[in-house]
Amino acid sequence: MEKDFWRALFSGWQGILSTSGSIALLAVAVCLWNKPTPRWITLGTAVVCFVFAARRAWMIERKARSDAETKITELSKKPARTRTEQADYDIIQEALKIVGQQKGREALRFLRNKGTVGLGLRFGNVTNGPQPPSGLSLGDLRYVYGHCESVGIVNKTSDIGGGAETFTMPPHMCKALEQVLFED
Repeated sequence: MEKDFWRALFSGWQGILSTSGSIALLAVAVCLWNKPTPRWITLGTAVVCFVFAARRAWMIERKARSDAETKITELSKKPARTRTEQADYDIIQEALKIVGQQKGREALRFLRNKGTVGLGLRFGNVTNGPQPPSGLSLGDLRYVYGHCESVGIVNKTSDIGGGAETFTMPPHMCKALEQVLFED
């Protein structure tokens, strides 16, 4: 740290002139101590040159520190979304407002955890696929996934013969869904 200060004292033409000037004037004042030359003028000029050089060195170090703090602040910020990710995020937020925040989040978390959710009728009223999470019915899942499919949040494939619908998450929505489903 001290090396940086001394390096800054002698950096640039202003630093070289001020620092070396103060040293030279101090040497002149010491050599001419017993001479009739007014010592206070020489000593005063040496002090002014040194103060100017020290202030300049301090300003260089201050600017370097300020730049480093700014860079640290920028790097510690949460990365911003791209335009596409922001658009996906906004679509998901709007869909959750329509289907209900809690119900929508639970249904989408369920789909995210399972990867694929199949809903349909087979042999009367028996549904295939996993049991819905507690607090959600199959009707809730159909409603949420149906609306999300209509705005492009989830993909749906239909089995026309068996009446089943299979829902999956498209890869391009995964990052935005992660942010929405697990944000504080």
